[in-house]
Amino acid sequence: MVERLRNRGLRDAERAGRGADRTVKVDGVEDFELTETHSAILGAAARGAMTLAQGGCGERYVNPVSLPWRNGKQPEGGLDGDVKYSLPRWRVTNWLTRTGRPVSRAIHVAQVSTLYSSLAIFYSAAIATLMCAAAIWWRHQTPLFAVWLGLELGTIGLRIALLNRDRKAARCGAASGTDLYLLMTALWAATLGYGAAITTLSGDYAAAIVVNIATACIAGGMSIRYFGAPRFVLLVCSATLGPMAVAAAFAGDPVLLVTTLQAPLALFSMAQAAKRLNGMMIATMEAEQAHAHRAAHDPLTGLLNRTGFMQAAAGRSGIGGTLFYLDLDGFKPVNDRHGHEAGDQVLREVAQRLVRLAGRHGQAARLGGDEFALLAPVLSPQGIERFGARIVERITAEAFMLDGATTRIGVSVGAAAMGEGDAIGETLRRADAALYGAKTRGGGRVRLAA
Repeated sequence: MVERLRNRGLRDAERAGRGADRTVKVDGVEDFELTETHSAILGAAARGAMTLAQGGCGERYVNPVSLPWRNGKQPEGGLDGDVKYSLPRWRVTNWLTRTGRPVSRAIHVAQVSTLYSSLAIFYSAAIATLMCAAAIWWRHQTPLFAVWLGLELGTIGLRIALLNRDRKAARCGAASGTDLYLLMTALWAATLGYGAAITTLSGDYAAAIVVNIATACIAGGMSIRYFGAPRFVLLVCSATLGPMAVAAAFAGDPVLLVTTLQAPLALFSMAQAAKRLNGMMIATMEAEQAHAHRAAHDPLTGLLNRTGFMQAAAGRSGIGGTLFYLDLDGFKPVNDRHGHEAGDQVLREVAQRLVRLAGRHGQAARLGGDEFALLAPVLSPQGIERFGARIVERITAEAFMLDGATTRIGVSVGAAAMGEGDAIGETLRRADAALYGAKTRGGGRVRLAA
């Protein structure tokens, strides 16, 4: 297996190497000139082409050349630091996990992930229902109760297997079988409802008290455990309490009609509680996302700020890259002559040009004032010179329209290669030193760090 994954990585590297020295367009945007040296690609592929067993994850292939990243926008998943489970693929299960209000994909993933949490509630409910089913079967020993015990054993066993499989997959970054997990949860709830119904109809009030109390408690626990999906809460609680309420209506004792009337009230209360808790969770997540975005982005240009750039670039250090450090030439006279509003306009336009230059494989940031950074994939020394020249040309060739007049500014660029495992702080320091060298030589040029 290891050898097969390594060979696959080398084949990808060779294809990338043969495709070097080409300018490509992705989504209509001119992307990097792919001038990665063949040896650099081979090194990245050989070291990064596979993620081997860690924590039981097994062997999974990852092509380091094709990892997508664009200006700080990583593939959407759950919230940072969380184990992320896959969104349901079936239309019904997907609808059941939605709240009816628009939320981001990241929040939806986080909501689905909560359905796998609170394992203490899960195992407590499983033990309680098995105890009830076994005790009532031992007491009556009829086929109906034998079926209930068999269903409990089967559904709980499958749920545990699916839960463990999905948790392992989520920890490894693989797809989880969320649809099957939700289906088995609903079936288990219906199994419990079946047991409560046949016990109520049996006329054994002692057994009915034991089972129905457990059923009501478990329904309450499910409304808490699954509050991330209020629609799903209503489904599983209805499957649990509904059969018991219907059976009470046909049990022949008028007093039990109270149970029939209480069930809808209980369902309404549980659904409302889950909905309110879910709303609070969404509001908290949205506030956290907004705060994280403000903390990592420059409000003027929308690019990553220094903090966000350092964090994003640190996550890229495993496969290396090329850092370009930019400082605008002649920007202060623009502020002095046209005012700070015009200066802000220039900074926004420079940011847009850098985003277009970065394309799908790059990452642009404003580090402060008139200083910017652009992180590119691994480039050869010749590729660094060519791409740095493109940055200078893109900023200086096209004039800026300010107060009805055209104004031109220049840019100096310092570039530094970031090897695999290199610290982004050290790479930025070397690029800054190269930028200083470009400025002292008159600006309007790119200089490569030693």
